[in-house]
Amino acid sequence: MTSRRRGAVRNCFRHAEGERRIPAPTAETDGVQEIADAAFDTEVLASSHPVLVDFWAPWCVKCKAMAPAIAQLAEEHAEDLRVVTMDVEQNPATAARLGVISLPALKLFVGGEVVKSWTGAMPGRVFEAEVVAALATR
Repeated sequence: MTSRRRGAVRNCFRHAEGERRIPAPTAETDGVQEIADAAFDTEVLASSHPVLVDFWAPWCVKCKAMAPAIAQLAEEHAEDLRVVTMDVEQNPATAARLGVISLPALKLFVGGEVVKSWTGAMPGRVFEAEVVAALATR
């Protein structure tokens, strides 16, 4: 890889002013709600709707890269799917309880049970197709 190419890759997530283009998930991001350990059982396990949980950390670049695809999924499937995020540094108990050891980690819950899990970044449309397929089988 040439040094010019490396520089382009290194800077692809930054504006000219040095700001990150891809925001970290927040409580107010496009229909995606941030939850804490204390709310996990009521918000996810007791939910009458399918819930996709995005486990992330502020230092995880791949988590930030997936955030726009997750927000888009939340917007496009708001009637069928609830999407929440959990910062594993702020909420280690739930991540440990569910065996989250690599990020990004996404888990789809239906009726309080994990029906599908994903680890690592992937193209947004591929991820959406997999979530829709998992929901269709339930």
